[in-house]
Amino acid sequence: MIKHIFLFFIFTLTLVAGVIKTPILSVDKSSNTVTIKVSSVDVGVSGFVVHQLSGDSSIILKDVVVTNYNKNSKIATLEMSDFNELNQNSLPHGNWEVEVGDTAILAFGYSRALLIAPNEEVYYRVTKATSQVQWLHPDIFATILSYTGHPTPLKEDFKKMYSTTSVGLVFFYINKKLFTVDAKTMQIINISYAVF
Repeated sequence: MIKHIFLFFIFTLTLVAGVIKTPILSVDKSSNTVTIKVSSVDVGVSGFVVHQLSGDSSIILKDVVVTNYNKNSKIATLEMSDFNELNQNSLPHGNWEVEVGDTAILAFGYSRALLIAPNEEVYYRVTKATSQVQWLHPDIFATILSYTGHPTPLKEDFKKMYSTTSVGLVFFYINKKLFTVDAKTMQIINISYAVF
């Protein structure tokens, strides 16, 4: 008997539409937050703030994560933290601050994902059903775990995977549900049913 899979993915706008680029509307240094206007975004989506230097030159100033979204006003609040993905001690450091007009880039890497599934059959059924995602093979994540020496993955292992592979999403298949998780923040963005 052939099993059929029916996946009812209710992907967020950020997953379907790809990267979101929008200008910063306000900066609150005391709470380390900025606001942006966007038609739709989920709490937990990560990204960064880019400052234009001159001409085609720009620099990433801060990491951000969506902490609040008001559907009526279409205003999202983003919490900032230090950006340290591309540390290079040999290069000079600037004293630039995030300011109104800088660009927030959200959902970067959401076109690449890792699926954690209970077996090979589930893995292949889910990955074949979603053609808009470039899937990272789980053996690459297993290699990262072998370097860290963790038999059970920790949150920091997923963050290491994010920084080394540019994977933006992790999908977990658990009890006939597919959890969509931001690979950087490890926050659940969406839960959908995957029924066999």
